[in-house]
Amino acid sequence: MTSKAAGLYTRLESFREPFLELAREAARLTIPSLMRESGAAAGGHLDLPVQTLGAEGLNNLASKLTLGLFPPGQAFFRFTVSPSDEIALGQTETGMEEVQQILGLIEREVTAAFETENSRDQLHEALLHTALTGNGLLYLPPKSKDLEFFRLDQYVVERDPSGNLLTVVTKESVDPDTLPAEMRDLLPKDGTEGSTGGANRPVDLYTVYELKDGMWYGFQEVAGVPVPGSDGKYTKDELPFLALRWSPVAKEYYGRGHIELHMGALRSLDSLTNSIVKGSAAAARTLLGVNPNAVGFSATDMARLPNGAVFTGREEDYWFLRTDKAQDFAVAASTAERLERSLSRAFLLNSSVQRNAERVTATEIRLLAQELESALGGVFALLRAEFQLPIVRWLLRRLKAEGRVQALPDGVEITVLTGLEALGRGQEAEKLRLAAEVAQSMFPNGEALQYFDSAVMVRRIFDSFGVPNVDALLKSEEELAQEAAEARAQALVTEGAPALNQVAQAAAALQQQQAAQ
Repeated sequence: MTSKAAGLYTRLESFREPFLELAREAARLTIPSLMRESGAAAGGHLDLPVQTLGAEGLNNLASKLTLGLFPPGQAFFRFTVSPSDEIALGQTETGMEEVQQILGLIEREVTAAFETENSRDQLHEALLHTALTGNGLLYLPPKSKDLEFFRLDQYVVERDPSGNLLTVVTKESVDPDTLPAEMRDLLPKDGTEGSTGGANRPVDLYTVYELKDGMWYGFQEVAGVPVPGSDGKYTKDELPFLALRWSPVAKEYYGRGHIELHMGALRSLDSLTNSIVKGSAAAARTLLGVNPNAVGFSATDMARLPNGAVFTGREEDYWFLRTDKAQDFAVAASTAERLERSLSRAFLLNSSVQRNAERVTATEIRLLAQELESALGGVFALLRAEFQLPIVRWLLRRLKAEGRVQALPDGVEITVLTGLEALGRGQEAEKLRLAAEVAQSMFPNGEALQYFDSAVMVRRIFDSFGVPNVDALLKSEEELAQEAAEARAQALVTEGAPALNQVAQAAAALQQQQAAQ
């Protein structure tokens, strides 16, 4: 049965093939299980590299990227309002402060949902594959929190010369028994390709998304049969797939990975390590040579002697076999050491910024972000647009559909935070503190304090650190007014107490005089 989805996938496979071969070679030098050889069965034997630096470096890089892009307990995005919209909102009845409160509540709800849904495992896997192969596909289900990742050998894409996505096609092998009954009835049963007849073999499920006239159109096919109800229409922001790239190249459908840049060094290190290991094993062998014409013990006799035994013979008739390759091993070891230092810098293995702990401080994350920013600045910029921003939009759409957050006010934009900007909210609090200190130092008598709205200042400080439930911590205007009235009444009582004492003393003295008369 002719399948439109299968034909589209086959046509785009040829563009993916060179990148796939390069990805498999990169996996052979690092973690082979991430991208198996063509036709290799899952769980089968893998030829592991001799050196382990590639695997260690790749894992370290992906872990640091996950921490830097999605710092635990901190928002990796913020809501911003343009100056013109801020002026317009400030003139409304609600005012800019109320808008900031609403945005703070939405931000904290989205951040809490991200932290509690355990999305980090899938995001770490996506970054691991993207660093290795340069590519990865992440599926964001519209009504579920369960992310799904596709390896490079499980999907194809098409892009325009500017790198904008045009087509996405995924291919999955599914067991017909897992399909709904109405779908199984539609599948061919005549033994043709993709049919369920005979051995009930798996069938191919294709998912296609194509961009047409500014809108995305999606559908699914199983063994050439359209899946009922799978048709959909989406805007650019609603597309449920993220086609990730590590380093894009102009007019290429796929990106280039971090491993590709250092593949030569990894090959050389693997070859040198293999030679050193085999040579060391040969040098470690203990072989005793015996002259066939030796007077005394023969080779058989020598082999039978226990350790520490005494025998008679001439020194020149017996010797230990030596490789005499110490100098050669030293050259190889020195070269391997230089390669290890270079690769360690490339994979950020020399850093000791982050402690091995469940929770790290904001200062440690800032230093880590600074390291990633300086080493991978271009990658951070791309991940900002193609990774973080779609994740935030996906969370917002899903939480809004569940009724957990309200729609963003008009004029509000999402700004994702990467690198040093990830601590932008904390920097806002520092700016407020410095500005207040400078104002007070210029007016030592306290004239500047009359211009500060202390309630707004405190709220801004709490919001800058992302403290949840600020309203529950701060007193309301009614409570503050009541406390102020009680304080004034107490002051009046305190001020009038001496006069009342004098009156009481005079009355007591008068009573005493009257009693004496």
